[in-house]
Amino acid sequence: MARKPKNYDPNEASMEVQMDAIRAKRKRVGPRIALALLIVLALVMGSFALSVAVRGRRMSHQKEVYTPRVTQPGQEDRVDQFADVDGEVITYKGKQYRFNDDVATFLLLGIDRNDPDSFDPGNCHVMAFSDAVILAAMDFKNEKITFYTVSRDTMCKFNKLSKTGEFVEEAVGQLAIPFSYGDGREKSLEITTDAVRGIFDDLPIYSSSALYMEGFHQLNDIIGGVTLTPTETVDWGGVHLEAGEEVTLDADQAEAYIRYRAHTEQGNLDRMERQKQYVKALTAQALKACRKNIRMAIQAYNAVSDNVVTDLKLSDVLYLATKATKMKITDEIRTVPGSVTLSEDGKYAEYYIDEEGCFELLLSIYYEQIS
Repeated sequence: MARKPKNYDPNEASMEVQMDAIRAKRKRVGPRIALALLIVLALVMGSFALSVAVRGRRMSHQKEVYTPRVTQPGQEDRVDQFADVDGEVITYKGKQYRFNDDVATFLLLGIDRNDPDSFDPGNCHVMAFSDAVILAAMDFKNEKITFYTVSRDTMCKFNKLSKTGEFVEEAVGQLAIPFSYGDGREKSLEITTDAVRGIFDDLPIYSSSALYMEGFHQLNDIIGGVTLTPTETVDWGGVHLEAGEEVTLDADQAEAYIRYRAHTEQGNLDRMERQKQYVKALTAQALKACRKNIRMAIQAYNAVSDNVVTDLKLSDVLYLATKATKMKITDEIRTVPGSVTLSEDGKYAEYYIDEEGCFELLLSIYYEQIS
């Protein structure tokens, strides 16, 4: 039998044995916890990736065939008079075109107020209007993005809501107006989206977003400003930009460039041309940044999240950014053609779309020539 050392304390020995057991258990449990965390992380990332993939597939395939049409107040639908529509195939001026179901459309609104928190939550009728109305068509098959703009003065039908958000009546007015009858958030976005769909006879719009001016400032600055050459001299709101002189616009300069307009029949059309130029430059720089670091898309999303109203999820943003970096932006941002007149009282501009010209524009975007 082994001899016990001097000053031996059985309680201390027992404690040491217990501590050894605890340390041994920790060594065994530590790797298990780490493994469990890795498994959970893998599941989370896997489910996120699956969500991105599933939403992407839904986004890139249209279930219903869209026939390019214009339905404006006081105008008659004349598509059947100049084109033969037979299901997915349209014959126009002796050539045949087939519907491309791999195009998804996104509505982008530029709102003329600083932020959505300017309004009382839950109440409708806000002093906020759609200054810019832009549609982005992403062609996943041919890997290209086409932007086209609609004049804010385009006459349309829209749903008027009461201050408590209940439907009152269908009204007619400029496309800028519907947003103001909502709550400055989701209801405003819904009313305006429905008005745009109505103009183009149920155009399938996958998603809509409304960017307030604070968000616009943040977006401009997060990519280091937008470089372009002004097409005309702008002297507005303490900002002076000289036509023909290249400049990298900071947020205030960018706002002046896209918001200034002369109060004439042509004023908004001139502003639309500047907006188109800015959007193209902004998109090109943003895609370049995302190609270098895809996390830029998430950073931009987080930066503007408080000042944008959108139905896009983070998984959508990541999917779109990834796809967009591989796409080409068409050289020209086109304007839905039409003509502008003054209202009967002479106070407002009214823009009416040229039906055949708009048909040709939409045909080039949503159809492919087959013969």
